[in-house]
Amino acid sequence: MRLSFDIGNGGKRRGNKNAGQDPLTARGIVPALFLQLFLLGGSLFLSSFFVLFFNELFNVAANRQARVIEQSAADVPADPVNRANDGKLVVVSGPVATDLSISDGYISVSDTLVLRRNVEMFQWVEYIRRSSKSSSSAHYRKEWSSVPHNSSSFRERRSHVNPAEFPLKSGSFAVSSAKLGGFALNKTDIESLPGGEPLRDAFPIKGFVFRDGYYYSESGRTPAVGDIRLSYSRVPSGGVFTFAARQTPANTLTAMPMKDGSLFLRYAGSLGKSGVLDKLGRQGKLRLNLLRIGGALLMLAGLKLMVRQVLTVLALFPKAERFAALITGEEVLWAAGALVSGTVSFAWIFCNRGQLAYALLVCAACCFVFRRKYAENKARIALNETGSDADDPIKTY
Repeated sequence: MRLSFDIGNGGKRRGNKNAGQDPLTARGIVPALFLQLFLLGGSLFLSSFFVLFFNELFNVAANRQARVIEQSAADVPADPVNRANDGKLVVVSGPVATDLSISDGYISVSDTLVLRRNVEMFQWVEYIRRSSKSSSSAHYRKEWSSVPHNSSSFRERRSHVNPAEFPLKSGSFAVSSAKLGGFALNKTDIESLPGGEPLRDAFPIKGFVFRDGYYYSESGRTPAVGDIRLSYSRVPSGGVFTFAARQTPANTLTAMPMKDGSLFLRYAGSLGKSGVLDKLGRQGKLRLNLLRIGGALLMLAGLKLMVRQVLTVLALFPKAERFAALITGEEVLWAAGALVSGTVSFAWIFCNRGQLAYALLVCAACCFVFRRKYAENKARIALNETGSDADDPIKTY
């Protein structure tokens, strides 16, 4: 199977019809764009290492957590608390309830474990539209956004000015304590509870108008730049949750110390030990595979961009053109595969030296194929230079 990447000239030298021009310009390359593409390729290439490496670190940590839960965790009821499990890893499910109220300084609600406030501001948002490789234009729209848009970096700054910062911040507010059967939960345990539902009830807030689920800081229907609006969601009291953590003699749940971290998991719903393992496994595999694919594509795209620019320069020099013709798209593909495998291997070496055989084998195979393809191309170039195959130009893969 032949690949067509067109990264180099891949064939014989041809005469330059634009001999009087700048070498890069004569080949249709704008120097500034050439540098931008090379730097872009380098950025993608380097970022792929971080994505692949830290993805494997998270994978190792998730596997260790799953192993610890499978080997030592016990399914226990929320009430009564069994003293025999003190100091042990337990999986406990049940309704989490509180009789406390909670406030963010603007509204106060009861029967709520966590209150989350989202703040948006009406701002100018810049959109860049590229009409060609060398020209682009800026367009602006007023939008509600929870992310600040720095207007000082806009192309048209004078006529599109946003406030420097939000007058009010988004935030999450949790009750100080709650009960899971016989277990007591503190604020730290509660504030990271997953899930939630929109809070649609209208509360009187001075300076705000409630409309369509939002609290607006302006009184009219037409917002102005700098206006804010608030929306709320909450985790209701009485919802069922599952915790995987260490039971203490004080009837609390704390993180279980591990070799390279700690274990404290929270999930919505009643899962039990098997459900926690299933959830942990499915989430880990999905993230692992998506980031592996994403990292490999970043590696390939970055390497291809850099090699293309380097070969373009090498092709300007007769002595280097032979070397440039040796590197084809297939070599780039195998080189990217070897680098991906090597990065994964290094991550596993960093965390677990006993599970490297597969990754090292793949890396060695990629290196072997790359070397073989390079030798084949070198032999083909030599044959072409002797004139034995003058009518059969070198093909680019």
